[in-house]
Amino acid sequence: MTLGWQVDDYIDRWNEPVPPWRDFPPSPEPYRCPFCPDLFETVGEWQDHLTARHRGDRPVLLLNGIEPAGTHRVAAPLHATDIDVENCTYGSISVDGKAAMTINPKELRSSLSKPRDALVELELVNAFNKVAQPVRQRYRLAYRIATRDELDAVDQAFRRHLAADAPTWGAIDRFLSEPCCRGAARDYADALAAYVRGILLKDRPEQVTVTLPYSTYRELYGQALEVLPAYDGPLSRLVWAIIRFGRNESRFAGSPVGSPELDYANATLARIAGAGTGPAPGRVPSHGSLLPACPIDDGIARVLGLAVRLRDARHWSSSLEEECRQAAGATKLDVPDREKVLALWASAALRLGAVKSAQEPLALLSATYPFDTWASRERERSALP
Repeated sequence: MTLGWQVDDYIDRWNEPVPPWRDFPPSPEPYRCPFCPDLFETVGEWQDHLTARHRGDRPVLLLNGIEPAGTHRVAAPLHATDIDVENCTYGSISVDGKAAMTINPKELRSSLSKPRDALVELELVNAFNKVAQPVRQRYRLAYRIATRDELDAVDQAFRRHLAADAPTWGAIDRFLSEPCCRGAARDYADALAAYVRGILLKDRPEQVTVTLPYSTYRELYGQALEVLPAYDGPLSRLVWAIIRFGRNESRFAGSPVGSPELDYANATLARIAGAGTGPAPGRVPSHGSLLPACPIDDGIARVLGLAVRLRDARHWSSSLEEECRQAAGATKLDVPDREKVLALWASAALRLGAVKSAQEPLALLSATYPFDTWASRERERSALP
């Protein structure tokens, strides 16, 4: 080990007020703007400058005031006035996989209003500064704009092949093989087919081979529910209403769809769930003859049948209560259908003065949305001594 030495003169001069050789920290370098010559003393000033002078906003496409997400389905004709583009300096467009073409925002409205049956891939670009990377946004637009005649042809094919009590996989295939189920109407046809596939998975009839899990029916119903509102018509409204009824969605609110049993049950349950007002509904008026329209799964059919029998009952009976109890306890009944049975049971018992018979379903519904508020209120109101 060696001892290090330091001269006393250095130590003395270090203690002077401003030693001539002491190294002070250098002044901080100014923050430079990467886009212009401006300099800033603090990070905050630099960030404020970038936000105010050099911010690149994301380009946005709006169709009827809404930004499309994912692969957006265009089912109704678009006019140039329905299309808005913001923060875009230029773009590129590709139709059905063809080479992309550069396009300016003014041409974009016209180009997006022309397709009828095509997949359009669009990239919008905001080149907000020549020395900065531009901001890009991509969209996929699936145009499926079918005419009313094309949709009616699909409805007719659906009734020929699938408006039956016992549809099959083969019947679904024959329906989809119809020429009218191709082209611009194919998404509509696929949605109707998904609904019937869901019925087969939910009911699992003995004469049909089913290998997919029971829960898959909900996915298929969901696929149909996503597409059908874009194709407004009597059949699409009916199937859409059936699916929503089965899923206990939107508290059963909605306009009549021309199915007397479904319209009555919807109105009754809407009132119970708090979406309807006024007195309990009676028969829903209907005019004209009934036509075969679409299959209905066994669970929903059982709920609708019970709703009609309870509506027509003039007094409560032990046999009626037993029917309700058996329906609510059926092992093949899915949970949303069981909840509807309980609500109809309790509502009918209260209407017919059988307060004691209403207590069991009311207790089971007191923590079940969307019937919980009504059930709790009725339990308190009809509490037995």
